[in-house]
Amino acid sequence: MIIGAHGAGLTNIVFCPQGAKVVEIFPTGAQTSFAYQQISAIVGLDYRYMYGNWVSEDVQRILPANAPVDFQLDPQELSQAFQELERL
Repeated sequence: MIIGAHGAGLTNIVFCPQGAKVVEIFPTGAQTSFAYQQISAIVGLDYRYMYGNWVSEDVQRILPANAPVDFQLDPQELSQAFQELERL
């Protein structure tokens, strides 16, 4: 299972074996690109995405949409994503 924040680090999923599970994490409200969802479909991976909450709403207002920021995940939502992937 590969779990990671949206970014270049997820590019390595192209080397995963078919059927590997991928969870991509975006900060809520951030400009999103689903390139890794498309890569997952081509390679034959089980893909899910989820959104994390901004640590500071002030940061969200002053930074451009694609700036790196801190965000946090709801542990319940993360656990649910894991369970969904395990059922596949």
